[in-house]
Formats: sequence, C-alpha cells, structure tokens
Amino acid sequence: MPDADGLPALPLAVALAATAGWVDAVGYLHFAHVFVSFMSGNSTILGIAVGQANWGQALSPLLAIAFFVLGSFIGSFLRGSADAWRVPAILSFEATVLIVALALPERAGELAPALALLASAMGAQNAVMREVGGVRVSLTYVTGALVNLGQSLAEAVLRRDAPSGWSVHAIMWIGLIAGGVGGGFTYLHAGFDALAVPTVALIALGSLETLLVVRSRRPTPL
Repeated sequence: MPDADGLPALPLAVALAATAGWVDAVGYLHFAHVFVSFMSGNSTILGIAVGQANWGQALSPLLAIAFFVLGSFIGSFLRGSADAWRVPAILSFEATVLIVALALPERAGELAPALALLASAMGAQNAVMREVGGVRVSLTYVTGALVNLGQSLAEAVLRRDAPSGWSVHAIMWIGLIAGGVGGGFTYLHAGFDALAVPTVALIALGSLETLLVVRSRRPTPL
C-alpha cells in the first residue's frame, strides 16, 4: 500500500521509475551493455554467454544479478524494520550507494565495483512501494508493466476494469523511458558523472519524505 504520511504515491512512483531509467541507461552505456535494473535482460545475456561457453562475458551480468538480489533483500529489510521511516531509509540507502559509486576511481571493466553498487541500489528501490491506488507496480523495470498494460486495456474494453488501471502502467512506462532519454543524453556529455542527477533526485525525495514523516508524527496541539 502507498505510504499515507509521505509523498503522493503516483508522482513518487513515476519519479523513481524515471530514476531507474536514468541509472539503467548510464549503467548500460558504461558497463559494456550490462543492465543495472533490468535483470530479465541480464539473465538472457548470462544464458547466451554460458551457452556459448564465453565465461568472461558471463561475469558482469552474473555480478549485476547477484547484487540486485542483495539490494532487494536490503530494501525489503529496511521496509520491514524501519516502520514509518522505511521510505526515507530506502531512498537514503540508494543515494549513499550512488554517491559511493561516483566516488570510485575505477568505474568500468569486468566485475567493476560500481556495477555491483548500482545494481544493489536498483534492487533496493523496488521495496519503496508495491502498489499505486491498488494497482501493482514495479519501480525499476517495465516488462511486467507492459504485460499488465495490455491486460488492463483488454479488461477496460470488456468493462471489467476501471480505466485508471491501464493508465498507471502507461504512466510508469513513460516515466522510465523519460529517465532513459535523460540518462542517455547526459552520458554523451558527462559520462559516468551523469549519475549525479538521479543521486540528487534521490536525496531530494528522501529529504521530502523525511520532512513529511516528521510533520505527521508531531503531537497535535490541544
């Protein structure tokens, strides 16, 4: 369920989808076409590499998958243990990880530490929220969203579903694409430092969430 004391669910979800698109675009361009948030793509790349006995090419997608799962664990742990502070905690973890990735002297190459860090941040992000207005969403990948979009459109045509279901999936897809456009364009001019933009965005979102939680927990004046 969306967090009642924080930012509105849909704008936050779209902002995070755009962040994921931006980070994934930079990671894909920087780490020789390995994704940091789209693990279906990495699983296919891993399968092809293993099938062709190209063990060197299998290492990077395997690293990304492993740390994405680790990040998902960390995000879910924070969500389950941080109570009202769960969203600020997850966003703060993400921002910190991206800052560390930006600070690393060696960022590219096989088994790059920065690749692992970006994948863990994207894995954690999915724990921020799982639904928007009763519609299940993903914050770092859109294959499921596109499937749900098609299914929701069919249900809407058959008058079995409200139009808001398909619109949420469509907006989330647009948000991720917009982030990919921004990340791809900025990478042309700034390289890996293009990650500074989503890092600042996560810091801003985390700060806003923190302020809203603090405000909601203040005692009501008599």
